[in-house]
Amino acid sequence: MVRGDPTESYVEIPRYLHMLTQSNPGSIVSLQKTVDGYFQYAFVALNSSIQGWVNCRPVVIVDGSFLKAAYHGTFLTASCQDAGVNRIDHRVKAYLYEIGYSNGQGHIPHCHCRESLPTTLPVGRASAKYESVLTDNLEIALHMMVRPSSDYLHTVTHMGKTFIVCIKAKTCTCRQFQLDELPCPHALAVLHKKGLDGDDYSSLYYTKENMMKTYDIPIHPMPDESTWDLPQEVIEEILLHPIGNKVPGRPRKKRQEKVWKSTKKNI
Repeated sequence: MVRGDPTESYVEIPRYLHMLTQSNPGSIVSLQKTVDGYFQYAFVALNSSIQGWVNCRPVVIVDGSFLKAAYHGTFLTASCQDAGVNRIDHRVKAYLYEIGYSNGQGHIPHCHCRESLPTTLPVGRASAKYESVLTDNLEIALHMMVRPSSDYLHTVTHMGKTFIVCIKAKTCTCRQFQLDELPCPHALAVLHKKGLDGDDYSSLYYTKENMMKTYDIPIHPMPDESTWDLPQEVIEEILLHPIGNKVPGRPRKKRQEKVWKSTKKNI
């Protein structure tokens, strides 16, 4: 698909998908085409990703990109959050807090990252980046006032606002505790006052053990094409290029600027 004629490259897809399952047993592939044999879409789920899914947070991120090849198309990916993925653009973090937590919409996971890791928090099972999150939360928690209502229910006051934390249910009225499945600053304020370990109130998805299990099964490389052992039905399968007009010439390498950007340069 990378080299050669784009039209003829589609003939190789059935063979490639077959060898992909041979090199990585347990993988799921699906090739959909029209009645006339024209390509519609291909689906690939590698066994390594399938087995690693059970060790990741059940949050699926779907992204897409328009292809600039001769017949265009769209490349869609679905990924999930492992114990090491903990990055978010600082420019939108405040916005996500606002719409995800303050307004109770709760569909956007919060994550942020810091490279340095102070040793003031007794954590050891979480991956390094999530230990950093707990440490950041504890630094904020130390400035909060905690009042117990029962053994598990506490009222936490900070900067004129009041939050209710239930450490038994692992919830906080800020919603960060239940959305992230990590103790929020208010929960950590309670845990710190009671001398409890924040690790014990964090999801197992964030542990180092889960991180290692996620990538325990490797992705095996494809053998050289000259060594492929293909069944006759795969060799004889015919797959035609997608229906549509082929774009003449080479794909554009430089993105075309918007009109308002070109006008701004000339001002």
